[in-house]
Amino acid sequence: ILDDHIKRVFNKVLLPNILNFGTPIENFLEIGCGDGRYAKNIIKYVNKYIGIDIRDESLKFARDLLKNNNKIVFYKNSGHDLKEINDFSMDIVFSYQTFFYIPEKIYVFEYLDEILRVLKKNGLAKIQFSGRNNGDKLRLSFVKLGQSKKLYRILKFLPADFMFPILRFSKSK
Repeated sequence: ILDDHIKRVFNKVLLPNILNFGTPIENFLEIGCGDGRYAKNIIKYVNKYIGIDIRDESLKFARDLLKNNNKIVFYKNSGHDLKEINDFSMDIVFSYQTFFYIPEKIYVFEYLDEILRVLKKNGLAKIQFSGRNNGDKLRLSFVKLGQSKKLYRILKFLPADFMFPILRFSKSK
């Protein structure tokens, strides 16, 4: 059931961006890759997938799930940097249901700095910034970075609990 749910989310949230990227996707980075279930869908469309997470248990599961696939590399990271990734090397950076759990605003901005550092000039970052679950209130879901740093400059000045009223028009489950 979980695999079916993840495939549906992948098809809706990420696959259109992958298919419309315009050039072959050499390097794909997922921040908060967890147990590798999204990677199972992503690797069909990219030459190299890199997944990072802070949890040993999740990475063990991901490595077991996707063993014998030479297109995949997993790293345990610090939770606020991408030191394993070279500058301007990623075509797409993706993170879903991860930034919500980052405990400090400063770590979110460290990740944003790092995403802009590793993203190719024509790259795409699709990151979920999801606020607290407040029932009917609207939440920011996905933001594209890479074409402009304007949104990033705006985000730096917002309070940590600020929520954008876009894209999510239904109650959280």
